[in-house]
Amino acid sequence: MIKTIVGLVLAGIALTPFAEKAIVPVVAQQSDVDTINTSSMNLANRLVYDAAAPSGAHCRIVVDAGQAGQAFAHPEQECAKVYPGLETVFIWSTSTDATVRLGDQTGLTVLELGASDGFAYEAVSPATAQVIISEING
Repeated sequence: MIKTIVGLVLAGIALTPFAEKAIVPVVAQQSDVDTINTSSMNLANRLVYDAAAPSGAHCRIVVDAGQAGQAFAHPEQECAKVYPGLETVFIWSTSTDATVRLGDQTGLTVLELGASDGFAYEAVSPATAQVIISEING
């Protein structure tokens, strides 16, 4: 009986390196992937918005949460039909007064939005922009 227990313990110790390798995710085995950041990403860090124009044109803008009120926006190419330049938006910056500034990669402001009903924003600058941006997953 003791020989059987000792044999099982030794077999378990011998197989331990294989067991540890088996539970490591494939992503963690790649040397160029930061597993801490990769594993912490979830849907709570991402919001999806629908941008609409009076013409009936629609597009989606995916916003990845950032720090200190600034996030990164990923608009669809169809956003050019909603408002020219909207497809170039890269920065989604929220201020303390609930206004949102959408900027391109160079930092130029494409649109400024103000809070509207519910989870929506409407363009306030430039004054000629007629765009409503509504959260569709929150």
